[in-house]
Amino acid sequence: PLGNPAPPDQASADVNVINPRLQIVKTVDRTVIVAPDTVVYTYEVTNPGDDPLSNVTVSDDTCAPVLGPDPAGDLNGNGLLDPGETWVYTCTTTLAGDTTNTATVTGDDSLGNPAPPASDTAFVNAVNPGIEVVKSASAATVQAGGQVQYTYAVTNLGDVPLSNVSVVDDRCQPVVGPFGDDGNGLLDPGETWTYTCTTALFVDTVNTATAAGQPSDPTGAPLPGIPPVNDDDSASVDVVNPAIDIAKTASETLIYAGGLVVYTYAVTNPGDVPLSNVTVTDDSCAPVIGPDPAGDLNGNGLLDPGEIWLYTCTTPLTEDTTNIATAAGQPSDPSGNPLPGIGPVRDQDDETVQVID
Repeated sequence: PLGNPAPPDQASADVNVINPRLQIVKTVDRTVIVAPDTVVYTYEVTNPGDDPLSNVTVSDDTCAPVLGPDPAGDLNGNGLLDPGETWVYTCTTTLAGDTTNTATVTGDDSLGNPAPPASDTAFVNAVNPGIEVVKSASAATVQAGGQVQYTYAVTNLGDVPLSNVSVVDDRCQPVVGPFGDDGNGLLDPGETWTYTCTTALFVDTVNTATAAGQPSDPTGAPLPGIPPVNDDDSASVDVVNPAIDIAKTASETLIYAGGLVVYTYAVTNPGDVPLSNVTVTDDSCAPVIGPDPAGDLNGNGLLDPGEIWLYTCTTPLTEDTTNIATAAGQPSDPSGNPLPGIGPVRDQDDETVQVID
């Protein structure tokens, strides 16, 4: 050996380092619903890496089946999620409550190894808005032309605030209110607002009030896609026309001094409700006797509409006399119970008798 160095030798090899990556963006067509309702989730899957991916699969932990991908996303039709491509999937489901769900995308790189999975979530707020109106009248029965005040208690029975709350009555205006707001201008869950309306009634009346409100967030902004809620309630008021009439006659209108006169009083009910506690008084003759039982046609003790009750009173007269009889009765229901808030009705009639010596 000569001891000289041998010429060096070299060799090289190329190693392709791949960077497989997945990305998913999950959205929902409506972020607020009135449960139960249907929503559609959309999943946009992209490849931000540098290696085509195969066996791409999207799953959702609370929605199945996930459909896709849309063929339009596979730009070159090679069945691989190439870098820069976006594949779109969808899933439709019905939600009964607030839901946060997660979608996950998986796939394999060009070497057949699993690529790192990617996930994304979406939240849907399931609300249950509700409103109730309870309408009441200050009186269930009034005389024609009497005033009635309606009161409307409006309550939020739901779980979100209501804005733009309104109350309308089909036969009374203006409706005044609200009273009872805590100061934020929203009808909050559990809160009750009160409104009133006053009107005169001349006929039997059944009228309806409608309360409405827009489901909103705590700032009063309407919840997107959620329509107003409403509720109706009615109240009935019976308008009555109670009346009594008395016709007084004397057996004689010309008598000798000391002669007897018999007064007859015909009491009728020209109104539309029975009268109880009917009385007849005469300012110069007592006692007034009656009524004749024959006039109480149904024997119920009430002067019913159309009935005629007869009373009499006998007295001697010694001078010319004009006296006044007064009939009174309490408007009542068919059982004889006084109609609340309706006072007695009265009528008078007089008769003149001349006395000669």
